[in-house]
Amino acid sequence: TGVGARLAQQSNLLLIDADTGRIRNRTGSLDVMVGTGLQIHVPVRIASRVIPSSDGRTAYTTLTRGGEAHVNRISLGGRRNATQIGSGQRVCHLMARSANQLLLISQSANQPPTLFVMDEETGATRQLTHHNDDWHAAFQWPDVEQVIVKRAGAELEGWVLKPRHVRPPYKTILTIHGGPHAGYGCGFWADFHELVGAGYAVAFMNPHGSTGYGNAFSQS
Repeated sequence: TGVGARLAQQSNLLLIDADTGRIRNRTGSLDVMVGTGLQIHVPVRIASRVIPSSDGRTAYTTLTRGGEAHVNRISLGGRRNATQIGSGQRVCHLMARSANQLLLISQSANQPPTLFVMDEETGATRQLTHHNDDWHAAFQWPDVEQVIVKRAGAELEGWVLKPRHVRPPYKTILTIHGGPHAGYGCGFWADFHELVGAGYAVAFMNPHGSTGYGNAFSQS
């Protein structure tokens, strides 16, 4: 398949027997990206962890599906499966686990990265940090529209940030991510909001070659 195809393959969760060295891929058949594989606008790179359960039968980590990244419970034995915990248009990074509580960093298009604690069974969350509350309340945040475009048998996902203080039709700026094996998503982009504040709508999409939509899409 060549080096380029290998570079475009999604990351997987591998289980390695410490005695025999046998390697088992626990997510390959699921065709999802292990970890938070989306471009986000933060001053430092946030690494999402893989945390085993107390009984060792499952592991918790984030999976990227399209423009979202959520915590999942992944089986380490028997049938391969991943159960998503929580939902919504957001991007999460798993940081720690204690008892039945998960500590994560969560962000969305209109919310900068914030610490939450999540119940691993119900997915219910409680916000821990409120550093940006006063600052956040001072702005008129844009409307966020998810856009799905169907072309040549494939669906392309994108988003448009629409300023509320300007009447349509909007002057629109299209942004294109690098890589190409990377992806935009439901994360917070300060520079996008600067453009929205100046009166522009901002459109951003994940073309062929983007991550989060399966190996066939990222290699197309």
